[in-house]
Amino acid sequence: MQPPFIPRMPWFEPSDEPSAKALLLSQAVTESNDVLFPADLDFWSNFVQEVQKYPGAMDPPYFDVDASHTDQSVLVNQEFLRRFVSGWEKANPHVVVVSTPHGASTFHSSEEFWNRFVTMAGQRSRMRAARGELGLEDTTVTSKMLPNMAPIKTTEEDWNDICRTWEQEKSVGNAAPPPQPPAPLPPSPAPITQVAPPQSQRLIPLMV
Repeated sequence: MQPPFIPRMPWFEPSDEPSAKALLLSQAVTESNDVLFPADLDFWSNFVQEVQKYPGAMDPPYFDVDASHTDQSVLVNQEFLRRFVSGWEKANPHVVVVSTPHGASTFHSSEEFWNRFVTMAGQRSRMRAARGELGLEDTTVTSKMLPNMAPIKTTEEDWNDICRTWEQEKSVGNAAPPPQPPAPLPPSPAPITQVAPPQSQRLIPLMV
């Protein structure tokens, strides 16, 4: 069975966007060897790009980060990693669970996407109610950020349409230009003998 459609979010890009950079720098982080990663595959691609582009993101002290879905690993400044993870989660605060007749999926979404979906799904549901078609609603959507909010009921067709319209507007997902392969990571900014050995961190992208 085809799993539910998962819409792509615009990337968190502090290297290019002043508002994202301000959010990154505003994060209060503590020094710890434990870093919890978002369970989101798109997070990894976004993260790798920003490590390559953000000034100082590859300066020591390092974490050596890899992921369970790829052989790629990244040396990244420890403070940048902590700030990026925290900033990314602030930019995508909703952990959305969508359940359709074909299964369930979980993903992280922005506040803008969530509010857009709630508004559009509500409008379409009221139109179905006026036609006596509420029985057609076969899909439920919830946000773990809002545990007391009743599940939003919609149809799988409307869910897919709202998500695809979002991606087209934001030029992400299938509406985005074909991605370019990441550039090779540049060499360490200092000889390895002058830098403390990197600590290992592993991203395991299992949906929560």
